[in-house]
Formats: sequence, C-alpha cells, structure tokens
Amino acid sequence: MSGSRTSSTEIIDGTDVLHGAALLGDLVAGLYGPDGRYKLVQTADGPVVTGDVNRLFDELIVEHPGARLVAEGAVQQKETVGDGSLSVVLLTADLARRAIGLLDRGFHRATVIDGVNRARLTALDALPAFATPVDGLDDPRGRIAVQTALGGAPRTEAATGAIVEAARLIDRARRTHTGGLRIDDIEFRRGPTSDAVNVEILRGVVLEREPVTPNTPCEVESPRIAVVGGGKKAGSGIEERELKRAGGSTGKGRTDVVLDGKTPSDIEAARQHEHTDVRRQVQTLEDAGVNAVFTTMGISDVAISALDEAGIIAFRTLTSEHARRLSRATGADVVMDLADFSAENVGTAGQLQVTTHDDDSFVRVEGCNHGGVGTLLYAGAVEQGAATFERDLMTAIVVALAVLDGGRVVPGGGGVETRLATAIRKESRSVGDRTALVMEAYADALETIPRVLARNGGADAIDVVTWLHASGENAGFNTDAGVVGSTHARGPLGLEPVVRTTVDTATDVLIHLVRVDDVIPATADDDEITDFNLRPDPERDVV
Repeated sequence: MSGSRTSSTEIIDGTDVLHGAALLGDLVAGLYGPDGRYKLVQTADGPVVTGDVNRLFDELIVEHPGARLVAEGAVQQKETVGDGSLSVVLLTADLARRAIGLLDRGFHRATVIDGVNRARLTALDALPAFATPVDGLDDPRGRIAVQTALGGAPRTEAATGAIVEAARLIDRARRTHTGGLRIDDIEFRRGPTSDAVNVEILRGVVLEREPVTPNTPCEVESPRIAVVGGGKKAGSGIEERELKRAGGSTGKGRTDVVLDGKTPSDIEAARQHEHTDVRRQVQTLEDAGVNAVFTTMGISDVAISALDEAGIIAFRTLTSEHARRLSRATGADVVMDLADFSAENVGTAGQLQVTTHDDDSFVRVEGCNHGGVGTLLYAGAVEQGAATFERDLMTAIVVALAVLDGGRVVPGGGGVETRLATAIRKESRSVGDRTALVMEAYADALETIPRVLARNGGADAIDVVTWLHASGENAGFNTDAGVVGSTHARGPLGLEPVVRTTVDTATDVLIHLVRVDDVIPATADDDEITDFNLRPDPERDVV
C-alpha cells in the first residue's frame, strides 16, 4: 500500500478516504484463511515475517487516514472478542469499494448510510437463526470451533487438547479464585526443538535455570518446594550471613558485610559462625520435609555444599515474577527469611525435572493441579513462524473460553456470511427506493469472505459461492477438503459473537468513512507527524 502523508496544502476528498480503506483490504487479503500467505516487512531491526494481521499492524506505519480508521477498527475487534480482525478489514474494504461505486453513480451519502444501516440490522436479526448452542468442549462442535480458530497453525489433536486443557485451567480458576485467572497467567514458551511435542500444556512452570547442587537428582517425584525471597528487600536468601541484620533491612537492596578479623582465631570464629548459620537454615528446610528450594537471592558456596549433602536440589537468582508464578503454581508461600519458614509454607507438585538442550538447562515443575498458572509449550524451528503460532494459540484459547461460557457456533468457511447475504437480499425486495440497491451491495460485500477464502485455498471463488447458496444452512467451505459440506461434521465453525461484532464494527467504520467529505490536515509541512500506534493494549488484547 502506498502511504499518503498529508500536508497543509493537500486535501483528500471523501472518495480518496474510501480508496485507502479498499487498498488496505487488498494488502491483507492474502493472509486470510488456513491457506493464507505471509507478509515480509522489512524493518530497521530486520525482516519480520507474519501471517497475522495484528502483528502486521504492529510493524506497518499506516499513514492513509482511511486505511488507519479501518486498522483501528480491526484492533478494536481484537480487543473486544479476541478474533475476527482480518474479517473486519476485508468486509470494510469491500463495503468501501462498493460505496465508491454508488457515490460515483450519484447516490447521496445519506442514502448509502441508510442502506448499510438497514442491511446491518437485517443481518444481525437473521444471525441467531444460524447459531447452534454447544455443550462445552466435550461437544465435538466445540472442539471444531477451537481447531478453526487455529487458522494456519497445525491443527493436530495434541494442539487442540492442549488448548482445551489451558482453557479449562483458566475457567476453573475463574470460578474458584477471587478475581479469576486471566490468559496472562498462561505462559507461552517456545520449545527448544522442532522435534518436541507440537503443543503441550503444563500444569506448572518452566524456568531456564540449572541447579547449583551438583549431586542432587535431576528428577524428583512429588517434590516439596520452598520459595525464598521475592524482591529487592527480600532478606538473605540462603547465605552464610544474615545480611538483613547487617543493614540490609534498613537500606535498599543487599548489603555487603566486611569481616575485619585481627587474629587467625577471629577469622576461624567467623567461619564457624558461617557454617553454623548455614547448617541452621538447611536444617529448617529438612525439618519441613523440603527437597527443592528456589530463591531470588544468591546461595553461598557453604550453603550449596550443605544443601547438596542434605539432598535438597537448589536454584538461585530467580526473578520476582518467577517466584510469584512458582508460588501460585505450587501453593508455596514466598518467605523472606528462612528464620520464618515452617512446614506450612511448603508447596507441592507432581514432578520436578531438569533437562538440558544446547548447554541451556531448564527446570520443569509440573503436576500442580491445584495451582493458578500454566505453561503452554509449543515447537517452532523458525522464530518468526513461532511468534505467529503463539498468537493463533492465544486466539484459540479465547474461543475455547467462549465455548465454556455458553457461546454459540455458526457455520464457518463463508457459510454464515452467505446466509446473511441471502437474508439481506430478501429484505431488500420489500424496500421501494434506492436504499434497496445499497442493501444489495452490502450483501455482495458479505460474500467477499467466502470469495477470498476460496481464492487463497486454490478453489474457484464463483463455484464456492454458488455451492454455498445451493447447500443447507450448516454448509461451509472446508479448505482442507476443498469442498462445501456440513460444518457440524467436519468444520469449520465460528462463534456467533465474533460474526456479530465483525458486522457491527465493519459497518460503523464504513459509515464514518462515507460521512467524510474532506480531510483537512492540521499540521504544517515542517511539523513533526506522530504515527498512530496501532498495537493493541497488552492488558486488553484478549478479553
């Protein structure tokens, strides 16, 4: 898309604004569907390869005002229902293209706006008739909806099962924990090799840490876990000195302790005190039955030796976020000082395992069935492709949560859009003015979804739309099989709220564009123009 940076002497008329919206649709149409292609964006930091429209908007500088309004609508769609951003762009672009034709034929802007509004109301009134209730994720149609949301990602049974399990983890935590559990509490972590399980849900955490105790076993069944320290003022960790008593509790961060031994006996006494203090701390852990300890602070050499002798596997220098997640997963209390530690502070898990790949060590703490966090591991040999896969996984989890919340499914593969177009054309026949032609144009625009899907899947667009009209209410185009058939049996299936907000958002954006007759810039040529940031709000990216 060729951007158009406006200046104080350049005025863009309303038709040009609509052209910008249409151009954005042309740019991203190739991304749509499971067989969609990728875009390579050359940035200052290197090339970015993606098949996700939101990721594309992260990198693009969208300058044309009409295209920018459409992009903002796509971001709003993502923040509202978590899916359907690309459908918003495609539908808005085709509506804009047809609005240009109507305006060129002499239609008044008010007539166009009235017609698209009537078409929208007709579509939204007809939509519930094509929606089917789903009995949770045990219903095959619920799992088909999850697989459909994966888009171009590998739609394996392992991937679907992991997504379903992640959604159930979040849903269960929502119902049992105050404040619920957000998708942010599921950590997405790329696996070390492409030979790993494609997607795996872990009830627990994975940390890139190696144990400091060389002789302890790398696999512990039913570990009893202690988490020590939690920030800058976290106390001493497992040290040979209680640093907080030497000034750390009143100052910021850790405090150095300087020994000023004047005689050999002073130095020996200090060493004995260090060993005694370490022995006391390790004994506290042993008395509580701990066999794995994690600390945000350091662990001294004396303490490492004592922990190794006691058979307690130890990990140090965790971040405060790692400590928080580990605490939530295992139920362990983050204790600031081992002097305050007891058996009541111990956390539990099903298994602790240390693995190594390419000289990097990872510790998996899993089987935390009562914890409030999880880790979704996925394989990806190429980093760029893995980033797109991660976004697809997040979208699929949102769809799975919607199914658990009682969401209704509609035919995918352009099926529901074709049915809505039919309903609009039927309603337009009862309209006795030029608005009927606008409604017809709206119906034609809805069918751009199956047309683009067919083209990207290597099928004939005209044939696919014709077959959809001739088939039953549950029919949709299955890109894997290359045929139109029942979506309830083999998919694809979408969510009713996604289709509803897609129609609403695209229509609202189109109306805004049609109402614009001139774009008058408010900046001079030499003024700095700040590019609008189209990145979704991280805290509201998935609702």
